[in-house]
Amino acid sequence: MDDESTFLIALIDYPESDCHRAVYADWLEEREDARASFLRLLLAVKSMLPRDPALEVTQYQLRDLRTRLPLVWLRAVEPLARLGPLTPRALSWLHCAERRHGSITTLGEFVS
Repeated sequence: MDDESTFLIALIDYPESDCHRAVYADWLEEREDARASFLRLLLAVKSMLPRDPALEVTQYQLRDLRTRLPLVWLRAVEPLARLGPLTPRALSWLHCAERRHGSITTLGEFVS
């Protein structure tokens, strides 16, 4: 794969595929694209245990990076981002679930 659209199509067709995310992250990293960091953090969070001390920091870094990335791109690489904008109530619920379970990352944008 040498065309970014090929990676994005693969992620849209197989949203559960961490393998596609890892290969795409490698491809982005080879091109010194900062989006590779986001994908690496996303994969790291999925592999961390709920009580891992680094989990909270990694989730914070993901949330921070997410605010600087285009939503269209996020929707392709992050399956739950396809939910679209989140209400403050839904975002609060996701934060609570994230603290409790450690495997959920907050997504989307705020909606008033």
